[in-house]
Amino acid sequence: MSRFGIILKELRRANGFTQAGLAERIGVTNGTISHWEKGMYEPNATYIILLADLFNVTADSLLGRDKPCDDESHDFKLSKSI
Repeated sequence: MSRFGIILKELRRANGFTQAGLAERIGVTNGTISHWEKGMYEPNATYIILLADLFNVTADSLLGRDKPCDDESHDFKLSKSI
């Protein structure tokens, strides 16, 4: 299960939704919710925003990015513009 999937499942349960109920609320199938929770697929940005708004959390927290990034924690460099 992906980190997003774990968080989604916890938020869904904490807010009293079944997979089918959440699916109906946001306009997807319950199979889609199941796949997201199992980490088989990831939602696109539209659904991430929709879920974040529904659960009153930030998109970053929904994606498991609670910690702010600092420059020292990354050892990559941006490539030149094309």
